[in-house]
Amino acid sequence: MTARVQPEIVQADDLLASIDGAANAVVCQAAPIGQVTIIGPGAGPQLAGQGVLSDIIAVARRQAENS
Repeated sequence: MTARVQPEIVQADDLLASIDGAANAVVCQAAPIGQVTIIGPGAGPQLAGQGVLSDIIAVARRQAENS
């Protein structure tokens, strides 16, 4: 299993390139369903940053439990 959270540069025609303002988006790639994109209203940069950090901690803990 691989899990990651990271900023990436996307092509101008990518769905994520159209996300603007306080909107958030996440793309998940999983077998067998393939790619799923979720887009919704965000809470602003401070809370979004806290959410990303929380997700990174959760992933690290889960990987440590499965090691």
